[in-house]
Amino acid sequence: MLFIHMLMPQSEVAAVTASYIELVIGVFGLFGNVNILVAVYTRKHLRSKCALLMALIAFYDSISIFFEFFQAFGFLFSIEFSRRECFNYIFMYSFVLHLQIFTVLSLAVDRFVSIVFPRRYRIISAKRWIIATCIPGLIVNVVFLPWANFTMDDGITDGCNPPESLPFTVAIWWSRMTVAVNVLVVVTYISFVIAIKINVRRFAKYAQERKENFLAQQRAAQTVSIIILVFAGTWFFTQTIAFVYYGSSTLSEQFWFQALSETAAVPVMFGYSLNYYVYFWRSSEYRRVFKDQLRLLIPCAKRKFLFSKSQSHTSVKRNVVCPNGTSCN
Repeated sequence: MLFIHMLMPQSEVAAVTASYIELVIGVFGLFGNVNILVAVYTRKHLRSKCALLMALIAFYDSISIFFEFFQAFGFLFSIEFSRRECFNYIFMYSFVLHLQIFTVLSLAVDRFVSIVFPRRYRIISAKRWIIATCIPGLIVNVVFLPWANFTMDDGITDGCNPPESLPFTVAIWWSRMTVAVNVLVVVTYISFVIAIKINVRRFAKYAQERKENFLAQQRAAQTVSIIILVFAGTWFFTQTIAFVYYGSSTLSEQFWFQALSETAAVPVMFGYSLNYYVYFWRSSEYRRVFKDQLRLLIPCAKRKFLFSKSQSHTSVKRNVVCPNGTSCN
């Protein structure tokens, strides 16, 4: 999920270019994440477990974007940091990142449980679910951050980001932990898609109303497939780079791997920035809310792009559709 910098003179141009691209993507990412937070805060029907988890992720992503800006400006102005300085400067980034990693996993589990155990899922309170979501990240913070602080050295980092701010031994175990969690996320989403497909086949012979419900779930499976691709191409990709860097000295010294790692900041920032645009594209419910917010920002916008005020207050269905197409209630 993070940009691993291993600078070589030949690739400094690529690193600087990636930093500029990172800044541009981050601006759009902040806009989208703020819109998600505003939508959940102002719309009571969007305060389900699913929606609250997405709002948490948007909040964590926004903080991460600001720290990625810090890293990008550090590259652009050729600022060097010792590992100890970097650790202190981005301590909050590391803290939030660990919470974020497990919130992404919790969202995947949330969607899986909502399909496989729908009755049990409905009786779980949102408050308890959110608290349970935060506990693993807090445990990781209690383990890794003091460990890093006690074993810290004053070596110069190649880029001020969470893995680079950790002593080498701590970074090895950190990369293993993050890759393991990301694998769980992918496996859970794939299991979710399989569960939907099984349900669609099982209930295909029932009444038309139920058929339509499971056809909607089938479309949800397609949406989740997109989510998996986005996740694999951003966070999972960059975490794998970190894992290889700390686990294989031979491969990490290859020029092509060095060049690949130099531009990894771009998928990192995409990972922090894309959620709003995926929701806008795939969820009709969120699209209506986001269009309403855009209409307030751009009151002179034409109807062809944003619906009118009267249309924005149409009745809301009881079952709010999550970005992956399933009920968030």
